[in-house]
Amino acid sequence: MYGADRNGPRVICSTHKESGSCSNNARYYVEKIERDVIDRLREMFADTSIIDAYVEEYKAESKRIAAERRNSRGDRERALAQVLERIARIIDQVSRGTIDDDDVAAVLPPLKAEREKLKADLAAQAPVSNVIEIKPRAVTKFREDVESLAEILKDRGAEPTVEMAKAFREVVSGVIVYPRAPGDPYQYEIKGWLSGIAGPDLSAVVVVAEEGFEPPTQGL
Repeated sequence: MYGADRNGPRVICSTHKESGSCSNNARYYVEKIERDVIDRLREMFADTSIIDAYVEEYKAESKRIAAERRNSRGDRERALAQVLERIARIIDQVSRGTIDDDDVAAVLPPLKAEREKLKADLAAQAPVSNVIEIKPRAVTKFREDVESLAEILKDRGAEPTVEMAKAFREVVSGVIVYPRAPGDPYQYEIKGWLSGIAGPDLSAVVVVAEEGFEPPTQGL
């Protein structure tokens, strides 16, 4: 917080205020940030094509990650097969008496340790899934909560309910306000959890107060 004037309370970058290591000394009105963010969310949930764009981004990224996981799993499975084959050869040599005990003691324990590590790595890998669907009821409920928040913001003394704040936090994980020169419009990045409406992943959209949305970008 950075005091208030006749237009309401203001905020400033805490790093700039506390250490001066950030050069952003701009002041921002809290109520303007709140109104802008709520307005953007109302637009988002009024037009599901924006949510559809999130989901398409999510699907593309999920496919990429799934391919990487399959390749990684395949590499580990091949490495495990090779280790098991080497262990089997050593055991066969022991049974035929063609290998010394000292050699067995030197070679077998590291192979067993590698075997257990590869097994643990494979067991720890989560199942790959590309399935994602929007939950219409969740979208409708959040839209209603956003409308309620918009009404609350009209009254400076009003406070949202705990349930409403929780619903907001389930979708919105954070709001980043970018540096600006005096007189320039506020520009934000609204980070949202898709798990509240679609799937367990993080997505973001950049908004400019007077200009609307920029498309979601890769890197969910």
